[in-house]
Amino acid sequence: MHTIVQDFRKYVDELPSLIKKSSFKSSGIISKTGIPKASFYEKLKSGKFSLLEIEKISKVIFMEQEIDRVLRQSEKDIEAGRIKEFKL
Repeated sequence: MHTIVQDFRKYVDELPSLIKKSSFKSSGIISKTGIPKASFYEKLKSGKFSLLEIEKISKVIFMEQEIDRVLRQSEKDIEAGRIKEFKL
């Protein structure tokens, strides 16, 4: 249990860096999470997001990673000839 808490604390500490590294603009994260703009920037600076806010931000940030993963897999499928043609 202690390890889980330590890992969470480390993640929370790294969250501002993850937000900055994200391809999403802060305005996009603000829009998707519903966190008021002023609160978002204040909490980003202080690192004091609520658990619910951390969950919402994480969903947005990791959505980006999932999109990247799917795109990489799609490129591999194309290279391997695993394609489907669709007729409109």
